[in-house]
Amino acid sequence: MEQSGSDSKPSLLYLIKTFLVVGASSFGGYSALISVVQDRLVERDKLISNKIIVEGFSLASVLPGPVAVNTVTYIGFSLRGWPGAMVSMVSVITPSFFLMIVLTHFYLRYGAIPEVASIMQGILPVVMGIILTAGYNMSKKNLKDWRQLFILAASLAIQLYFTGYFFYILSLVFGGLMGYLLFLRNIPDSRSLMVTTTKRKRRVYWHLVFLIVIVLTFVFQNSEVINLKLAAVFSKISLTLFGGGYVMIPMLHSIIVEKYHWLNSTEFMDAITLGQITPGPILVSATFIGYKIGGISGAFLSTLAIFGPSAMLIIFIADIFRRATNNRYWLAILEGLKPVVVSFIISSLFILFEASSNVWFTFAVSAVTALLLIRFKINYLYLILIFGVAGLLFT
Repeated sequence: MEQSGSDSKPSLLYLIKTFLVVGASSFGGYSALISVVQDRLVERDKLISNKIIVEGFSLASVLPGPVAVNTVTYIGFSLRGWPGAMVSMVSVITPSFFLMIVLTHFYLRYGAIPEVASIMQGILPVVMGIILTAGYNMSKKNLKDWRQLFILAASLAIQLYFTGYFFYILSLVFGGLMGYLLFLRNIPDSRSLMVTTTKRKRRVYWHLVFLIVIVLTFVFQNSEVINLKLAAVFSKISLTLFGGGYVMIPMLHSIIVEKYHWLNSTEFMDAITLGQITPGPILVSATFIGYKIGGISGAFLSTLAIFGPSAMLIIFIADIFRRATNNRYWLAILEGLKPVVVSFIISSLFILFEASSNVWFTFAVSAVTALLLIRFKINYLYLILIFGVAGLLFT
């Protein structure tokens, strides 16, 4: 994979520490998480290029499971192979997992926690500023001429005027097709393929593990042992539902509420709400469901099952895909996908802006955050802490 900066591989400890911080500070859904990754690994540490983020995001978008976590898994894989993928995936969901355990415990004991919502209202504008910064940085480095601006405008129009997974995929297909048609003639013919450093035996071993996971998913989905059933059901969800967090919510409702009756509709929406106001991926709501049904062990198995199998799938695909990333056809398609990813980031700002309770405060804090990040490279964690406390005190 292409890297920017040093050719030396980062340590697994670096990946653990980095993605723990990313997972603890990525409020606001997949766009926020990817924006924080872009700020940390591309802008600050200069460890990877935007190309890797676009590749990972594009693959994650057309495969089942949570988009942001699978993108992080792809980045970890591109840096340190299977071990890097696994520690990156686990690290980025760990902060949300533990916070969700605490919130679920208090929710089941005392009901809703309004203080958490107040903190989120303070953090939300900072998150929007982080996303705005990521959109600016990716646009500056990746949008080179009118062709990409045209793709950006068209994709953004699709995102703003239509909703649903079909139009989400349509944007990616449109961007890839336009990239192929508009950029292929500018890329010299090259037969070189990216050589993987992963040993064949190790690939076979991990692919075997992935196949075992699939088999166990179907073996235990009718188990009388509730925790095994939780793991099997969430593994199946991980491998069969497309579109990421918000797109998967209605499908999750039909499975969790209507089919298995593990939660009622109110509890289900509260689980989704807690997933929204915690950092990291919204599908950490599986932790809530697992905790309510099977305690700590149920929460652990449900969380691992909703994220693990789809993460393994993207590595399974990436192990094949990465060998051809220097192919001129893929490079042309990638030029078209870059503005589509930027359009997803921009459109997420409109969604988050609608969730704000104070328009002018949100606009001002978002603008100041973006200015501080772009101009002065200030650490966004300080801003999250400051405005989180402000939200608790004043909202």
